[in-house]
Amino acid sequence: MLLSACAGALAAECPSGPKVLEWEPLPSLPDSRGLAGAFVGVSGDALIVAGGVRSPDEYAARGRRKVWQDNIHVLAKPDREWRTGYKLPRALACGVSLTTAEGVVLLGGGDAEEHYAEVWLLRWADGEIEIIELPSLPSPAAFFCGAMIDNTIYVAGGREQPDSPTTLRPFWALDLFEPNDELHWEVLPPWPGKSRMLAVAAVQDGLFFLISGVTLDPSRPGDDKRVFLTDGYVYRPKTKQWKPIAGVPRCVAAAPTPAVALGDSHFAVVGGVHGASSFPLGELQEDAPGFPADILTYHTITDTWTLNGQFPKNCTF
Repeated sequence: MLLSACAGALAAECPSGPKVLEWEPLPSLPDSRGLAGAFVGVSGDALIVAGGVRSPDEYAARGRRKVWQDNIHVLAKPDREWRTGYKLPRALACGVSLTTAEGVVLLGGGDAEEHYAEVWLLRWADGEIEIIELPSLPSPAAFFCGAMIDNTIYVAGGREQPDSPTTLRPFWALDLFEPNDELHWEVLPPWPGKSRMLAVAAVQDGLFFLISGVTLDPSRPGDDKRVFLTDGYVYRPKTKQWKPIAGVPRCVAAAPTPAVALGDSHFAVVGGVHGASSFPLGELQEDAPGFPADILTYHTITDTWTLNGQFPKNCTF
């Protein structure tokens, strides 16, 4: 199972041809059904996969509720078996996970009934998982994106609750270098485009990028209010200003985030959905066409997108 864009991927120094990532298999997760929306990161040289959501039966079965997970799986070495038996404080999926020097930070997320604002740090040491509470987000959120610049976490967008009629447009930052009793979220100016969820975040050269995603338009007729976006923006922390960048060639909503940094001036967006036909409303369906396997790379200097190969896709949405 593909865990994330960077799990098992080796980034080349600079895109120079059709292939910019090399892929190596890792042991399959203990959950034979697979997971969507899991939290993934590295702590103490171990790969951690926490939470997530899965279908309880065959994807073709309709009317069945998905099952949110609280399991934490740890892969201490690439050639070892997964270690299990660890638990999150609650079943959770579809938040943001970021690897830091101190461990894996889990931000927000939700379950079938509610989205949450809690933020936790997962640390792997001496064969045990330690869970440390960090300041909560200013409001609950799931399906948002985030990335780190130096020691500061940036998060953007999302959906406040499972039934919220619109998406979010906040942009928040948490400086982990602050003393523990002074840690707090800073509210920053939002990007000039539409509110959105399922966007892709990226970092290059100290800049934060926000790519694509899905917004909800309550005025659209019918049950499907989704609008699939291709616009993008870059944020400069020193000036606290945004500016538009070239739009991505196709929508890449729900692609792994953060995107994979390549060398000094590129990042790669892996997969993502391009529209309603590849991202069906409601329960997963056996005949859904699945996520594209394209890898799109962005050049921060020339402000251009390039198609650079595909990932080894072996499953469908």
